[in-house]
Amino acid sequence: MSTALMIVRSTEDFDVLKAALPPEWHAEAVGSADLALERLRAGGVALLVMDVEEAVKPPESALPELKTLAPWAPIVCLLPEAQRPSIPSLLALGATDVLLKPILPAEANARFQGALARFPNQPSTPLTKAEEAVLLGPSPAMAGIREQIAIVAPTEIPVLILGESGTGRGVIARQVHYQSARAKAPFVVVNCQGVPEATLEVETFGQAEETGHGAARGHLEEAEGGTLFFDEVADFSPAFQARLLKIMREREYARIGETTPRSANLRFIFASSRDLAAELAAKRIREDFYYRIQTFPLTVPPLRERTEDIPVLARAFLQSYCREIAKPFEDIEEEALECLLWYPWPGNVRELQARMRFCTLVLSTPTLRRDDLPFELQGHTGRGVGSFAHARVQFEREYLIRLLRKHKGNINRMAKESGKQRVEIYR
Repeated sequence: MSTALMIVRSTEDFDVLKAALPPEWHAEAVGSADLALERLRAGGVALLVMDVEEAVKPPESALPELKTLAPWAPIVCLLPEAQRPSIPSLLALGATDVLLKPILPAEANARFQGALARFPNQPSTPLTKAEEAVLLGPSPAMAGIREQIAIVAPTEIPVLILGESGTGRGVIARQVHYQSARAKAPFVVVNCQGVPEATLEVETFGQAEETGHGAARGHLEEAEGGTLFFDEVADFSPAFQARLLKIMREREYARIGETTPRSANLRFIFASSRDLAAELAAKRIREDFYYRIQTFPLTVPPLRERTEDIPVLARAFLQSYCREIAKPFEDIEEEALECLLWYPWPGNVRELQARMRFCTLVLSTPTLRRDDLPFELQGHTGRGVGSFAHARVQFEREYLIRLLRKHKGNINRMAKESGKQRVEIYR
């Protein structure tokens, strides 16, 4: 639930403003700007409303202090109609918009919606149950990921998350942020795949009014005080890499068309589905940028290499999605579970999530059966393979194929992990 913090003392005004918020919002009232600053330190505020006449502090000091403590939150000021000429000065001091009194509910609602639309990246919130489930699993790989998150989250060093599409890189990035000291500040996501460099620069750095295209906030400004997450970092040009590297070193930047530096008080997290070492060898990634971002790499294995996680993930997703629609769920029958274990999951955890959401809708009993699965999953089973000897051959074949993928064809590594001789693997 999002919270609007209102610096108002009039009960009547508070009731009107509260009614103008979206229905799922919560409103709190304080009697001064100083009390608002105390409340902001507790976190969780997504919108500020300040009655200029009731803030005790003058707007010249109150607005900059509020903006500094909560740069992610829009501020809507309340002003008597007679003081309309003061609107430009309030906007210059950092107000997002001004609402004139007496307050009209429809006008207040429009002002709130407009202000929130200009601040799309609100402070991060805890992961949903379905998102939390992505981090579950008894496999050594996922246990290691959880341990690494706990180690790196409290620090300020950049994090690099590597893994195929759908493995949960974004959820891991959010968890690193949420376990950090910046958890109450914004978490801003930038997907760089296929974005033209000129567009990425404007969206990241923002641009000044003098460019002729209108002033625009960039992702760096939106993430101030929090975390900026760049997904698919291998798509950066060397020139863009150099600009980001400079920001990480100097902790400041300038909007496009500006010379005045701005603060860059934020943490960087990067992710990629590509082999960055190969990109470095091909000179598509700068060496200095590569070694800066891979200070603490987290590698997430694909789901096909950690099949022991599938039952836990599937049950967690089904429980979460069934709870959303008030449908009972107890377990997965053995035959359905076998289908899930044999399916190769090319889309990784994201595909498993989507399949379980489908199953939630068609589920007719509290137990997931094979017939409830999407048709293309029903044929993936080890049943009916004939003799025990034949089943053993099939198992060994699947096992070696997974090792082959895991070690990218390196027979020596396959032999070491499996305990087999090289000649046995070649057979």
